[in-house]
Amino acid sequence: MKKALLWIIGIVAAICLAVTCIWNGELRTLKTVRQVDGNPYLYCMEYKAAYDLDDLISKNVDTNAELERLRDHGPVRPLR
Repeated sequence: MKKALLWIIGIVAAICLAVTCIWNGELRTLKTVRQVDGNPYLYCMEYKAAYDLDDLISKNVDTNAELERLRDHGPVRPLR
């Protein structure tokens, strides 16, 4: 029983580490969310992850159809 519990804890720790490594920028973005002074319903944040605009520029994307094609057929989160 103890051995199985240690395995489960190890697997959960490995998954948490992988998520942190892959989505580090997105997780840092969540830390920047703050409320705008004077408005209880308005929030702002600073986007810390990569925009990957260089890829779009290098592929000469200039129409919405091409952008949708890349979004639908490209990787959701490219590995760097």
